[in-house]
Amino acid sequence: MVGDDIDNETCLANSTKLCYTYDELSRVTSRIEKTLSGTVLHTERFTYDLAGNITAEADESSFTYDAQNRLVSYQGKGVTYDFDGNMVDDGQTAYVYDSANRLIAAGETK
Repeated sequence: MVGDDIDNETCLANSTKLCYTYDELSRVTSRIEKTLSGTVLHTERFTYDLAGNITAEADESSFTYDAQNRLVSYQGKGVTYDFDGNMVDDGQTAYVYDSANRLIAAGETK
């Protein structure tokens, strides 16, 4: 990570950046993950009680589906399938199947 205590934006090694907003008491009120070009991937919002304790967190993830009701993206990450309908990549993990469509390997994508 690159950033410091006064920045509200931190660049991550995976080519995304985290943006934070704060209230008048310097408490984090939102955390937004974006691509370097500015596309929002994920948003979290926080609310606090009078003692400064987090009382609520809202996760504003988004999901899209194709005509076959298969997940095609979530939090800005694309999902791909093979000809047999097996998920082969979810934006973080690659999946390998045998000829009987059984999962035989899974590994982190680069």
